[in-house]
Parts: sequence; C-alpha cells; structure tokens
Amino acid sequence: MSGGGVASDDESNESNDALVGALLVLASGVGFGSVTVLARIAFVGGSNAPTSLAFRFGLAAVIFWLLLLVRRRVRRLPARSVAAFALMGLLFAGSSTMSFMSVERIPASLSALVFYIYPAMVTAGSALLFGTRFSLPQLAVLVSAITGCVLTVDMQSGTIDTFGLALAFAAPCFYSSYVLVGSRATVGVAPLNSSAWIITFSAPLMIVLGITGAFGDRLTTDISTRGWAAIAGLTIFSTVISISTFLAGMARLDPFRASILSTIEPVVSVILAALLLSEQLTPQQILGGAMIVSSTIALQIIQRRGTRSRGGWRRSQLVAAASPPDDERDQRHNHER
Repeated sequence: MSGGGVASDDESNESNDALVGALLVLASGVGFGSVTVLARIAFVGGSNAPTSLAFRFGLAAVIFWLLLLVRRRVRRLPARSVAAFALMGLLFAGSSTMSFMSVERIPASLSALVFYIYPAMVTAGSALLFGTRFSLPQLAVLVSAITGCVLTVDMQSGTIDTFGLALAFAAPCFYSSYVLVGSRATVGVAPLNSSAWIITFSAPLMIVLGITGAFGDRLTTDISTRGWAAIAGLTIFSTVISISTFLAGMARLDPFRASILSTIEPVVSVILAALLLSEQLTPQQILGGAMIVSSTIALQIIQRRGTRSRGGWRRSQLVAAASPPDDERDQRHNHER
C-alpha cells in the first residue's frame, strides 16, 4: 500500500511539474511572439532598429550578468568558446536587425510568419553542413514550409514593400546560421552563461551601427513614452523573462513537447498585430502561415520518431530570439539540442 502511495505521489508531482513546465514555455512563447509587434510600436514612437536593439541587448546583458553574479555562476570560458559566442552574437544581432528593419516597412505579422521558416532552414543546413540524415518526410515538410512562405507573400494585396520583404527573409537566414553554430558551440556551457555572452557581443554591434548610421538610422532618444514602454517590454518581457521562463520550462518538460508548445510564437504575433496594430492578413497569407506552423510541428514529430528509433533524443533548435541551445539538465541526461 505504502509503495503504491509513493508511486502515486511521484506521478502526481511529475504531472504538476509538466503542467508548470508547459505554462512556462507558453509564457516564453508569448514573450518571443511579441517581439515584432513591440518593435513596430517602438518604431511608430520614434525609435529605429539600432536604437531599439542597442537598448534591448545592452540592458538585457547587464541583467543577465547580474543574475550570474547573484547566483555565483560566472565561469571562465576557453578562448575558442568565447570566439564562437562572439560569432553567434553577430549572427543574432544580424537576424534581429533584419527583422526590426523589416517591420518598419511591412506588417509585423507578415514579418513574424516569414521568420518562422527558420526551422526548415536549420534542417536543410544541418543536412548540408553536418551530414545529418535528410529523410523524404523531412524533404516534404521543407517543401511545405517554402510553399507556406510563398503564400504569405501575397503581392496581389498591393501593400507589400519589396525591400522590407527581403529584409524579413534575411532574418531567418541569419538566425538559422546562429542556430547551426550554437548546436556545436554551446555544448557543455550552462544556458544562462551562453545567453549572457551572446547578448553581450550583440549589444556593441548595434551601438556601432547606431553611432555610424551604417544602415541609415542613428541612435536617438527622441522617442515617445509609448515607444520607450515598447523598448522596455522588448528588454524585460521579450528577452530576459522569455529566456528565463523557457529555460525553467525546459527543466520540467521533454524537448519534444517544449518545441511543439513554442509554435505558439507566430500565432501570438499575428493576434497581437491584429489587436494592437490593426493589421489584417489576407486569407492566402493565413493559409501560408498555417502551413509554416504545421510544417514546424511536423518536423518535430518526424525528428522525434527518428531519434527514438535510434534510442535517443536529438533536440531541435526551435527557440526564441536569444534562447540558448543547452541547459544543465539536458547535459546531465546527454540530450543534444
């Protein structure tokens, strides 16, 4: 009897942990899904891409390093790891810059949907660069994701800025490269440490771009109250809190469920854009977005089945704008993200 009671308690605790983990990952998805909408609000309030990102990365880096100091988790890293994180910081900054510049020219909801093709890009890149097995189902999903992207580009609406669209497509290209580099560079490094290093390297680049005006915009403080509120939201909610809740959720969930729950991000972007920015997608764009999200879920299912048949996990890189690829729990269980 007592043994059964203990087992029941353990199952109840695991169920509660899974529920808390799911809620944390969903909260993270809401934060990451808010990025393009908050970027658009900041832009309307007088900010620009370099300014918004310089404040976002600079303040977030300070907060992350303070968290590491408080938790006494600051660690010295080999020069090779620091160099890899510097590259990741540049790639992440590049992705964010393209995304933020795109929402100055096209709807935030469209930019978010286009960005979410990156899991398919990562799958293709992993096959080309690392020799990862590329199955026919994965190829079918990749074609579906590309088709979805084509559908979201509804040129018949007559309101799409071509350059803005090109910027939107450049963002997932940078981010896919960031993910592929991170899949190797972050092994053995605690996620909070990697986040701090990556964002620390991202911030100076945005400051330099803002000072020089290399992309046409310079740093500015002539921003409305609503614009500053959006920048604060980008920093606190869509970066620090989103990364922290994602990591806390990952400590309670298996990678598969966390990846599936993360697909809420583009859905949140579209809903918030409709509510806060009065943006509307055409039926064709909605269909395209649905295909992109469905393709992402399908990739996770295919990947899970394939890795289970080999007796282990291989985690996908479906994470938010600055989410690190590994956490301590996964390292203890030899999970690879």
